[in-house]
Amino acid sequence: MNSICGMLLLLRASTDEAFWLTEHLVFHLVPAAYYGSDLTGLRIERLVFRDLVQKYCPAQYAKINEFSGFELYFDKWLICLFIDILPTELVLRIWDLLFYEGYKSFHRHIFSKQ
Repeated sequence: MNSICGMLLLLRASTDEAFWLTEHLVFHLVPAAYYGSDLTGLRIERLVFRDLVQKYCPAQYAKINEFSGFELYFDKWLICLFIDILPTELVLRIWDLLFYEGYKSFHRHIFSKQ
């Protein structure tokens, strides 16, 4: 979660604001047990997203599985909320979506253009 807090601090949030925004993300916006000790929420989310990519983006799914599978990439993408993989502008748009509409709209917006 250090990358999430770091991004919030870069956005000119005070340390108190960064703390409370991180708390809101972790405990209220992302699925339950996402950052828990056994990462149950993350594993469930990975399976859901894998099935959606396989259904709506079969070429991309095949390409990801050519290398080493979905788990290697996707867990890191989700745990840091895409900070390490996407450009900052796109990460901030995703975060706007999370804060404005909640996490349930995440899949709807990604796969609605297909």
